[in-house]
Amino acid sequence: MSNHLRIGMGIGHGDVFWVQVQEAIYRRCAGHPVELIPIIRSSFFSALTVDEKNALLEEIAAQELDVLIGWSFPETLAYTVLDMGVPIVHLFETVIEHPLSVSPIGLQKIAEGLAHHLATLLNCRGNILVIGGSTRDDLPDDGRSRICGIQNTFREYPDIHFHHIPSDWSHDKAASDIYAALKTWEYPIDAIYGLSDSLALLGQQIALELGFCTANPIVVGINGDPLGLAAVIEGRMAATVETSATNLGNQAFDIALSIATGQPYPFARDFADPARG
Repeated sequence: MSNHLRIGMGIGHGDVFWVQVQEAIYRRCAGHPVELIPIIRSSFFSALTVDEKNALLEEIAAQELDVLIGWSFPETLAYTVLDMGVPIVHLFETVIEHPLSVSPIGLQKIAEGLAHHLATLLNCRGNILVIGGSTRDDLPDDGRSRICGIQNTFREYPDIHFHHIPSDWSHDKAASDIYAALKTWEYPIDAIYGLSDSLALLGQQIALELGFCTANPIVVGINGDPLGLAAVIEGRMAATVETSATNLGNQAFDIALSIATGQPYPFARDFADPARG
């Protein structure tokens, strides 16, 4: 019988940010008596069938996990896992309320702050293309909190008009979503706001290719990943907000370890580091 704690990893793929979070968790795990157990499904970008849902729950039960980091599956299924006695340390905001559920906070606040900054850069007028999320209502977050923050902010600026393109988080699927939306586009694009840095840069590339904006549109994104920071330095992006993948991964692992060893832990933890731009 192993003395190692068993911590599940239910992290979806698609954006480089989540790859970095996963890498940070594995690094943080080194030296601890912990076995990390990936909870894998064939595709994170399609809806689960009833059989797939049952198989997922059976897999989690069979793994005898002490705690699970990340929940990239349908949100309603989380309650079944939590009721099984498996705590979940979420990696993004969620509406799930349960004594064994831990969730970070702050993405709405981040989105609001970046929206105010973008409004200032635009002198409080213009058309803003917002890209990302809102394609899977059954999944946790999926950009909901960020879109809410952006909507709340731009209501304060009557001469700003923002247009949201829902999109997947993976490059190829997001590109298809953006191309499809811009086929019938009717507005000039003065600025692009990506719910991630990679979506911001992808939207810029496609909008330029299709002739909807000038060579230097104002582009902002969220995450502060290496591509985003490089784009800021090179002048291709005006700003990014750093949500440190390393800090998020480290904090998630530390909280999971505290739960697994019976130590006190916070129910919420803020997301962001200071903005860069």
